[in-house]
Amino acid sequence: MNILPSQQSGARPNQATATRVNCLLEQISQSLLNNSFTPVVYIDYLQAFDKLWTQGLLLKLNRLNCPSPYLIWIAKYFTDRTLKIDYGGVVSTEIKVERGAPQGSCLGPIMYIIAHYDLPQVFEIPDHVHAYVDDIAIVYNPSFHLKVKFQTGEIIKRINKDMINLLKYSNDWHQPLNPSKTEFVVYHTSVQWPKLDIYYDGVKIIQKKSFKYLGFHLDAKLSFRNMIDAQFLKLRKAYIILKFIHQQFPSFSKLKMKFFNTYIWPHMYMMATIYCLFPNTSCERVAAFYRRCLRLIHCLFQCPTVDLHQHFQLPTIEKRFKKSLVKRMKNIQLHEPMFIECALQYKFLFNTIYYHYRIKANIKYMPAGRPTTRLTSYLDNEGHTYFDRLCDFVFS
Repeated sequence: MNILPSQQSGARPNQATATRVNCLLEQISQSLLNNSFTPVVYIDYLQAFDKLWTQGLLLKLNRLNCPSPYLIWIAKYFTDRTLKIDYGGVVSTEIKVERGAPQGSCLGPIMYIIAHYDLPQVFEIPDHVHAYVDDIAIVYNPSFHLKVKFQTGEIIKRINKDMINLLKYSNDWHQPLNPSKTEFVVYHTSVQWPKLDIYYDGVKIIQKKSFKYLGFHLDAKLSFRNMIDAQFLKLRKAYIILKFIHQQFPSFSKLKMKFFNTYIWPHMYMMATIYCLFPNTSCERVAAFYRRCLRLIHCLFQCPTVDLHQHFQLPTIEKRFKKSLVKRMKNIQLHEPMFIECALQYKFLFNTIYYHYRIKANIKYMPAGRPTTRLTSYLDNEGHTYFDRLCDFVFS
């Protein structure tokens, strides 16, 4: 029996930070096709591993019918633990550790996510919860049937209700949150976005214009400008070293290519899964830096871009991204059913509404009167979600 929820991608095989971020972007993009804003709350736990309540973990394992030998072994693993502090050669007396998971251990993260396997059920829509160990994000889609001026009040009530339920869960299982670092971002397509008053245990949650979630900077307009700027800070530092290698060994193309693949490409690959969402100017910025690296590696400083890729047969940044993303798409197909289900549910909803409101043979069975403007615009909207753009980019 697999007790771990599909919303949890941390400490699991064939799962990564990109798994959670991709699912999060899919839900945000779906909502923004029909709504002008979509809030996402990012939860921050206070010393998550150190505050793990081991008695609560054992209680949950017992409720899940964990075999007694395993239960006894896990109980012993968390008991009789001590530590000493060595400061400048002065060693403290033994300090008894009564709670928390050992830092750096393989079992610690697994025990943590098992202890909170039921956390998504606390929220109104569990499928909109995204977790990577203790990094949690919750997406809130405004009601499709409400006008924009009523959506704000409705979304505030839903979020605050979830925060009350989360507070009760945290108190019951002794896993405190850090309200001062818990933040939310209102992703929007309009010029102005609503100001939401969200509270956790009486503390107002801060609204930000951007948030770094699992290494990805997600700004309110999803322009990824902050993400690209952050990656370019790392890329420029590595490029300086590549330039130094070129000055010392100008003809060692293999050495320079090995350095590029080891220290520069990983920072560029970080942008591969979201490259399809970049505006044209950002795509050209990334491609221009990639071409500059190729010219330095192969000593082709005066070579035009067309000859660089056609005559010398050097792959473009798009081709390298596509080649890498083919493996990513295969992993999605085999090991990330939630991502595919999320994309297919949206298609199914659209097809169902279209079948009833646009097929003449079925219109007569619908309620009398014209459909709402929001419903009409939904059917007329030919926008693509994140998953659509990712598939178009990889397989085009």
